[in-house]
Amino acid sequence: MSAVSIMRTEEFRSGAAGALHVSTYECSNAIQRADLLFVHGAWSSSWYWESFFLPWFAERGFRARAVSLRGHGESKGRIRWSSIQDYVDDVSVAAQGLTRPVIIGHSMGGFVAQKYAARHGARALALLASVPPSGAWHALRRVIAERPLAFLRTVATLDLYGAVADHATARGLLFSRDESRTDKDHLLQRLKSESFRAFLDMLLLPMRGKRSPNLVPVAVLGAEFDQLISIANNEETASFYGVESRVLPLASHMFMVDDRWSDAATLIEHWLSVQVLNEGAKLPVPATPSAPDVQSAGADHINSLTLPTADEAVDPPRKAKMIGGMQHHPLILSSLLTHAEEGHHHTPIWSREAPARVAELGVIVRQAWGDTARRARCIASVLKAFGVDEGDRIGSIAWNTHRHLELYYGVTGIGAVLHTINPRLSLDHLRFMIHQAEDEVLFYDGTFAGLVDTLRPLCPKVRHWIQLSRAPVGLEWRDQAYDELISGAAPLSSWPQLDENSAAALCYTSGTTGYPKGVLYSHRALVLESMTAIGPDALGLTRSDTVAPVVPMFHVNAWSIPFAAAIAGASLALPGSNLGGEALHDLFEKTGTTLSAGVPTIWQSLLAYLDGTDGTFSTMRRTIIGGSAVTQPMVRAFRERHRVEVIHGWGMTETSPLGTISSLTAAEAATLSPEEAAARLRCQGRAPFGVRLKLVNPEGHVLPHDGKSAGHLMISGHWVVDSYFRGDKITTTDGWFDTGDIATLGSDAVMVITDRDKDLIKSGGEWISSIQLEAIALQHPGVVEAAAIAVPHPRWGERPLVVCVSSGSGAITTAEIRRLFEEKLPSWQVPDVVMSAQLPVGATGKVVKMQLRQAYSEHYKTA
Repeated sequence: MSAVSIMRTEEFRSGAAGALHVSTYECSNAIQRADLLFVHGAWSSSWYWESFFLPWFAERGFRARAVSLRGHGESKGRIRWSSIQDYVDDVSVAAQGLTRPVIIGHSMGGFVAQKYAARHGARALALLASVPPSGAWHALRRVIAERPLAFLRTVATLDLYGAVADHATARGLLFSRDESRTDKDHLLQRLKSESFRAFLDMLLLPMRGKRSPNLVPVAVLGAEFDQLISIANNEETASFYGVESRVLPLASHMFMVDDRWSDAATLIEHWLSVQVLNEGAKLPVPATPSAPDVQSAGADHINSLTLPTADEAVDPPRKAKMIGGMQHHPLILSSLLTHAEEGHHHTPIWSREAPARVAELGVIVRQAWGDTARRARCIASVLKAFGVDEGDRIGSIAWNTHRHLELYYGVTGIGAVLHTINPRLSLDHLRFMIHQAEDEVLFYDGTFAGLVDTLRPLCPKVRHWIQLSRAPVGLEWRDQAYDELISGAAPLSSWPQLDENSAAALCYTSGTTGYPKGVLYSHRALVLESMTAIGPDALGLTRSDTVAPVVPMFHVNAWSIPFAAAIAGASLALPGSNLGGEALHDLFEKTGTTLSAGVPTIWQSLLAYLDGTDGTFSTMRRTIIGGSAVTQPMVRAFRERHRVEVIHGWGMTETSPLGTISSLTAAEAATLSPEEAAARLRCQGRAPFGVRLKLVNPEGHVLPHDGKSAGHLMISGHWVVDSYFRGDKITTTDGWFDTGDIATLGSDAVMVITDRDKDLIKSGGEWISSIQLEAIALQHPGVVEAAAIAVPHPRWGERPLVVCVSSGSGAITTAEIRRLFEEKLPSWQVPDVVMSAQLPVGATGKVVKMQLRQAYSEHYKTA
């Protein structure tokens, strides 16, 4: 009967609320014993079924499947407005292809299983830590009398799934696990009769009035209400259904994640074999305790569980998994702020305000991590008062300021998602992103007031527009002011405990064809990436540093520096809107900046300012350069002229962004010549722990790491994207993401990007689509062919150049074509245009852009 091997399949099935993630373990037997469908509980997902139960049952001849209900795990849809019936529909979708499955439900999943069976039928039901219908009366009576807050917590949990109408009660109790508190006793009065009836109906109606020996068999293992359910209740359940029903009281409601899961699985298999499948197999049968009360008999009953002997067992028992005895705390962003507040309360946060008038330099203001934490809790309270809930998206169009930093923590701290918006994108793309993200509140800096006025009528679903600053002066402001809102708000008393896998931030790429794609970061991914980023082989960030993130906070969370600084307890120097060389140097000197980070375009301007004023840095010792390839002259200027060490980073929006870091080892720093060191630092570098790289050829075969074999660069890791926001899964079946770059990997693990798989253009750290440029050029009636390429530029790294072929039917000028781009694109995306008699074409009929790049490589040097 035992299967030799199992095969796991994963898929997304289209449900009413979106794609549902389904996992199936197939046994290798030609004849399967039965189909099993597992349904998880509230705030969870199918991961614990996949980790324990599914492979266990597949090895014993069952086809075992689990679904993540809408809004859970990788499945789509919103929990907030879902009802039990919605989840029944999800189970129906997951059950497709199964033959009269046995439904196994944990906690809330048990209620869903009962509803499903009443509507669709099922071969059998197993309820794990879920109150059985007929046993509910006894359990409710005892719980209400003995532990009212435990009862209220359960009702509150069920409320989120449409069972109870009293939302205020639910919100007040859901996250509390401290039953010793008495300040919630008054909430007992808020359980109105209609809510109580709705709760009981959900438990009792699915099977009411269907007493018959032919009804669905039910097994009960454990119980809801903290296991306050007696053996008598289960005996009544057995009588109600005409079957033998056994109970296994468990020490933990979430027993799947401790060593008791194998006991539960063994009991379920025995019940299936003897009472559902009529196999008559000799499997372990737990002895029934004589005492009627589980509180007095529970321990003896657990100890009486008899495992099979070698002669009795169909399969030898698997050794229970041993779990370590350590505390578990979720990796969430609010814990970083709490650490900074408690351990580095007075460490300063510097921020340059927007100038009152154009061409002025705004003042630098100072607060501390303690102030930032308090103000973040204030804006969190404001958002809660607006009705913002977990998972809701909050937009920001803002520079690097202390207010934006407070949003980083205030929004994510309550479980909402901060959507940082790149204001440099086209109006059409901005409208698309805000609409797809369904931003409910949008914060903006005063310098973007004109853009916001244009966006406002295009984004009617945004309920609140809030100004972060009121500069420049003289404008008539009509939106609520951020400082006024938080000055009148009481700080949130404490941060809620969130699921570390829940979404925290949303950033859109601008580096793909068509509309931007959203990358939805989890708390866990951002915390792990930030913890890695502060390491000595990465940023080397310590509490004695002052770090100035010049990379915008709307670019991949400012490379996670606001989070990394909180972990290290470092000071932050936030440059605001003025990123010119003079303003940055002034900020660095006044705040004692020791480390900064930005794209090459920014450093080109800063170095030019220092050259023109014969200046240098008094405190800055390291700079991180990323976004595009760094030049050797820039590396040497920092290292030799200003004694600033260069750290070259590579990453993407899809990698959160840390992919690789290039910095000199102690041996390299001591032995390499300036030219050799600059060349070494231009490499993209090594991947830190948490990230893996590999190269594949077009056929998907892995290439050697010999420093010569160039292939498609693939990346996998704890903070690497798996699927785009509201899009399809984009990684391979074994979890690798195609970066779109061509690279080599050396035997020393150093990665070097040699080319791009797609013809995207990166100018000043921003992506520009070549396909979009070509499409616009072809809108001119006199253009028959167009090819957009990236050409080296002394300031911007590279700039777009469009090579056009005329139809020959009339005179055409490059100025005419350029006007088309100026009408349709932001100014920084507008390319130069040249005319050509023809474009080079390869054997397949495609334009050979490599030849164009070579032919026009000097274009911007002579322009």
